[in-house]
Amino acid sequence: MVVMNRAISEVNIGTPAKNVAEVVAKVGKVAESLEMVAADPAKAKAANLSEIERLRTFCLAYSKSVSASQRTRNERPRHPFRR
Repeated sequence: MVVMNRAISEVNIGTPAKNVAEVVAKVGKVAESLEMVAADPAKAKAANLSEIERLRTFCLAYSKSVSASQRTRNERPRHPFRR
């Protein structure tokens, strides 16, 4: 939820969500928009190019947030029985 909310905030899809229901609603809107673009890319591009750019920016922000929140292999604690 934190990662998704961070991406939503970066792209200014709306104000940052205060609870899970708000995040789910905003993600639902993003998913609907992505489905419309996937169904007919040419029509979506002709209708609203700025919306497609905003969706792309959201996807990039989400990807960066996910990768930043994960630990790398070297950052994980070592198993106590391994050398």
